[in-house]
Amino acid sequence: MMEIVCRCRHRLPAILVAIALLLPGCTRSRPVAYYQLTAIDAEQTVVESATTADLGIGLGPVRLPEILDRPQIVIRSGANRMEVIDGRRWIEPPADNISRVLRENLAVLLATERIVAYPWNRTAAFDYQISIEILRFEGQGVREAQLEAVWSVRDRQGKSLVPDRRDRFQVPSASPDYEGLVRALSETLSQLCREISREIRNLPATGQ
Repeated sequence: MMEIVCRCRHRLPAILVAIALLLPGCTRSRPVAYYQLTAIDAEQTVVESATTADLGIGLGPVRLPEILDRPQIVIRSGANRMEVIDGRRWIEPPADNISRVLRENLAVLLATERIVAYPWNRTAAFDYQISIEILRFEGQGVREAQLEAVWSVRDRQGKSLVPDRRDRFQVPSASPDYEGLVRALSETLSQLCREISREIRNLPATGQ
């Protein structure tokens, strides 16, 4: 019995070395891919007559659920099940990326660069304030992107011009992968901006 114990003790360092050599291969993580939402292409977008070119727009606040304001892409895999995909991440905070894309989209669609993002200073002057609360911004797996948002428009005095309105957009992915999903998510934002810009164009002119 003593001889068996002694043999095991002599072999223990070699066993530990073998385990140490195997661990890096076992714990090696998969590479992380990073993605970014994109705005509409101004050169490929048909814009109505620039009657809104002199408008000043205050964009925000833009609110995002805590579950979506994280580095990882979130997808829905069932009616009550969400998945946080650790290996597929946003290159920048989603709230920042979404707000910037919304601003760029509206600048193209309304033909104005006079758009300030929330929070703004007290001296900021604008004709309309657009508030947006994003309720859903996710993939149905990687097959389809979904956006659900409640938004409103007020004038410079805070008077409601477009009361809280809920819109939902569904865009199929051009390819069944995360790159296709992110492109589809970007398209849902462009569709939301088209609805907002359409309503703003229909508002009565404001005094400058």
